[in-house]
Amino acid sequence: MDKTNQIKQYLTYLKAQKAAAATLKRKAASLRKFSQWMKREYPEIAKMGPIRRMGRTKIGQIKPLQRYVAFFIGFVLLAGLGWGIYNQFIARPPETPSLALPTTPPTIISFQGRLTDSVGTPITATVSATFKIYNVGIGGTALWTENKNITPDTDGIFATKLGDTTPMDPTVFRDNMNLWLGIEIDSDGEMADRQQIATVGYAYNSQYLQGYPASSSATINTVPIINNSGDLVIAAVSPTIESTSGDFAILG
Repeated sequence: MDKTNQIKQYLTYLKAQKAAAATLKRKAASLRKFSQWMKREYPEIAKMGPIRRMGRTKIGQIKPLQRYVAFFIGFVLLAGLGWGIYNQFIARPPETPSLALPTTPPTIISFQGRLTDSVGTPITATVSATFKIYNVGIGGTALWTENKNITPDTDGIFATKLGDTTPMDPTVFRDNMNLWLGIEIDSDGEMADRQQIATVGYAYNSQYLQGYPASSSATINTVPIINNSGDLVIAAVSPTIESTSGDFAILG
């Protein structure tokens, strides 16, 4: 069966489906133009016979250009796969540990409060404030003092960071079991009562070992460490390393 008969059968089928005459005419013209285009562009396919046998086209019947395109696409895919394997398993450099230099965490404590006047009206204007840390709840001498301006919101609530203006001495937390915070607003005298600093403030003490700090110079009452030259320095007069039992050995 040639292509002309196939087109006629297709038009007969459309007519049986009650297609409009204009539709039949339009489809017939389109099919004729397509058939002419196939004969002009792909004469080897047009000579193969009925369309139902196109699925059995042999490789030798494909244009040489098409074979080259298929070969090129396959080559690109294989090259990309090989490059990925090379980068992942061969060329990937060994991981090296990063050098983390010792750092000291900042001694900063977040604080939030609410300011009101004597009748409970919120204070919303910017005011000066003085914060002090004591080791006693009443009286005593301040171990740390910081002056700053705070700006409450419309409800009188403010938030600030203690220690961002005047750094705190780490020994304040190291050498004192209990600490209290005193607050003074606009030089109006310290408020009562002082607020005891919660345990979370003592997290800074984690850099100490039983209260002793680490030191590369290993001064008195410090934990000696290996300095940047690889030396263990013991800064004491006539130091002694003693083993209370068994044998003491130094190996190199």
